[in-house]
Amino acid sequence: MFWNKYRIVNNLQHILQDLTAPKQEKNYQELSNTFMQSTGWSPSYFINADDEDFANGHIAVEHGLENTAILTFLNKPYDLLTTSQKQKLFNLSYNNLVDWHIPIDETRITYVYTRTDLKNSVVDSLRIGIDNYDNLRIEAFEKIIGKKPTANTPALDIVLSETISIWKRRISLDLNMMVSNDELSALFNCIIFIRAIEDNLKRHKKLEADPILLKAYNAVEIKNISNIITNTIQLLGINDIPEDLLNMEKLTVFNSYNVHDLNTLLKSFYTNNVNGFFYYDFSIISQHALSRIYEKYVALLKTKDEIQLNMWGVNAPEEKINKSSGTYYTPQYIARFFAKLIAKEFPIISPNIKILEPSVGSGIFLRSLLELQIDNLKRIPTVTELSTLFANVTGFDIDPNAVLATKLSLSLLYLIFTDSFPNHLNVVAADSIEELSKSVYKVKYDVVVSNPPFIRVENRNEEIKERFLKHLGTNAFGKGDEYLLFLDKTIKVLKPGGFGLFVLPHSFLINNSAKKIREIICEKCIIKYLVDLTAIPVFENTGVYVILLIFQKKGGAIDNGNATILKCRSSVGKALQDVINKNNTDEKAYSIYNISQNYFKNDYWFVLGKNEIAIKNKLDSFSPINSFLEIRQGFVSGSDEVFVVNTPPKGEKNIYKFYLPDKEIYQYGFDKRKLRYIFYPYLNDKKITEEDLKNLYPNTWSYLVKHKSKLSNRSLLGSKKWWEPSNPRLPEHILNPKIVTPHLVFVPKFSLDMTGNITTSHSPYLYLKRIEDKELDQELLYYFLGILNSTPCFWYISSHSHKYGGSYNRLEVATLKNTPVPNPASLNQTKLVRFIKLIKQRVFESTSENKYKLENEIDMLACQFYGFSESEIEFFHGNFEI
Repeated sequence: MFWNKYRIVNNLQHILQDLTAPKQEKNYQELSNTFMQSTGWSPSYFINADDEDFANGHIAVEHGLENTAILTFLNKPYDLLTTSQKQKLFNLSYNNLVDWHIPIDETRITYVYTRTDLKNSVVDSLRIGIDNYDNLRIEAFEKIIGKKPTANTPALDIVLSETISIWKRRISLDLNMMVSNDELSALFNCIIFIRAIEDNLKRHKKLEADPILLKAYNAVEIKNISNIITNTIQLLGINDIPEDLLNMEKLTVFNSYNVHDLNTLLKSFYTNNVNGFFYYDFSIISQHALSRIYEKYVALLKTKDEIQLNMWGVNAPEEKINKSSGTYYTPQYIARFFAKLIAKEFPIISPNIKILEPSVGSGIFLRSLLELQIDNLKRIPTVTELSTLFANVTGFDIDPNAVLATKLSLSLLYLIFTDSFPNHLNVVAADSIEELSKSVYKVKYDVVVSNPPFIRVENRNEEIKERFLKHLGTNAFGKGDEYLLFLDKTIKVLKPGGFGLFVLPHSFLINNSAKKIREIICEKCIIKYLVDLTAIPVFENTGVYVILLIFQKKGGAIDNGNATILKCRSSVGKALQDVINKNNTDEKAYSIYNISQNYFKNDYWFVLGKNEIAIKNKLDSFSPINSFLEIRQGFVSGSDEVFVVNTPPKGEKNIYKFYLPDKEIYQYGFDKRKLRYIFYPYLNDKKITEEDLKNLYPNTWSYLVKHKSKLSNRSLLGSKKWWEPSNPRLPEHILNPKIVTPHLVFVPKFSLDMTGNITTSHSPYLYLKRIEDKELDQELLYYFLGILNSTPCFWYISSHSHKYGGSYNRLEVATLKNTPVPNPASLNQTKLVRFIKLIKQRVFESTSENKYKLENEIDMLACQFYGFSESEIEFFHGNFEI
């Protein structure tokens, strides 16, 4: 053991000496890759040191599927670097969208966090020697990460996006709102395109250091954007630029723009106004960061139709991601995860594999796959190899701005390696579902990768609804979602053995509308990976919760093996890397395990941690709660703001019922002082007539007439008269002693209405069934109240519920109906009586300390009724906090 360790250290010592010695004619990329293997780092891509006299090479490294740091091998001590040399070093990180830079010299490794001021940027510096080469290992960096200072410099993508945002609004205002998004997109694409070519030429010493756009600005006599760009192209010496990348016709709208403002606009793409230490290098941005910047850029160009008052005090476009489009842009770590899985499935990523992205967005999937294919060559690709790679990727998007951004991103990647542009890119502004459905479309793909739009078809116009039904046919069921079309079409265009990789909403696993597509996938494909990221804010604050689904189309010698499941609660990058590395584990942060394909023959696909499966199986052995209780949805008025009032008109109270808002329902209770009233058009269990309403309740009628226009335009009106609530529920259903709950809950909030006079809006409610015309003992409502509020029961409800904004569970009638509960008749009667007594005490208890004690005792008894062991109870109380 000692000798083996000595040999490893001795080998590492020689590698490090070669990497940090004065610059020589050596293969630094090969040396750095050997260094990475010896120290546990995950290399992403190598960056040549060009003519730098202080560095021999740089390598971007991954930690959790993101390019976390850049390691630089210095040929002089870090402490001897000048400020300008450090600036050049850290701008490499900044333009690569990397926060950490780790210079390594012969005797020290230094950890620099670049998004803070230079004086405080060194987080730690460790000595390297024969007895402590462990300081070079990834594990040492993992300890350093926790010490990082507070970032006080925004990342590159934030700064550039903000620059575009400011100019987009400013130009729109100055041109009197007469400029379209397409024209703005053409302008910014043009500037980014020119800057990328310019910096690429400067990197190879083929161009002087002067800012080329500003040089052209000064040179032209008539200073407008068309003349400046034309002159810039001449100065750059480039020809035959594809029209998609530089649309001069669309730029003419800006020719009337103020010349001084135009000069300032061009300068803003050279100078970082947030932090002057950093400068833009679009040759680096184009190679490794542009796709991430375009995620924000494309979203930025989606403008709401409305206009609002802004900081300048005038009307300007409001910038906001348009959720109605159902488009949410993909984080880099998911794109790299998909790319690495494909690399694993196709060990030698053939340039001939055909790849489709049917909802291309900013092109991050295509870009990530192409980057990985190029990186895996471990050398500069030939023009023929690169042309083949690019020719075999296809993208569609209905948004032309997204298509242009993707074309620009891919073209600049091509330019970096060839100093030319691709002759043609198969990225088309079109409806991919229509395109792929054409009879002439015969192409089959090895890989289809997509983050399709998430949008309910019921919220779209009639044309979209007809399109949905036309393409899905008998596979359309219930209230479908547009992403189902993409799944259905993918299965049809995949080759046998081909892979589909999708970002999908969590609801895909449990929605009835997706059931047919789940069945088709199970029948025609093998599920390879199912990743639950509902605990991770993948799309930041959008309230959308996602899963990743990777499947392989059956055909030929396809392995019908187990699927890999990831239930991720935190540490998403590390978890996804462990999936790639096939490291099955079960820990608090995430659980990775394998499961039989038979699992996907179930009606619903619930993703649980490995140890949770046994708990679910135990719970499933109990009867569903709808064996004992009726579960229904609460009052649906269609216009709560009209039908719900603080006080009924005098003398007309008998056509109103108490109304309990969701936010006033707590665990075991509610605030009676917060009860309001809702118009309930029933008297003595019979619906009131319009004539009686007019004659007997004139004040209510007058109030309703005042709101007639609003009530008449309700989408949920159906066959009801304009003055009626959409669905007030029948008295025999809603006017019962019942258990009530909010519709959206993070913790259990089941409470009791023992009077039967309270209504809730939309939220589910539960009441006792009647057997042989004899009402069951209402004491049992207390029993079920305690069970529903218990940790095991609510864990089951939460695991089977739709997720909503802020990680809330959306409680639906269908979910609650199947919730398993112990049959009270089969329980120890002494314990049952004790349980009900405790719940009654809890309902009427007002002291917080006593409430807590009672809840703990109730919960322990509920766990015993379910038959859980001490370790299982510990799981509920430790891992599932409520």
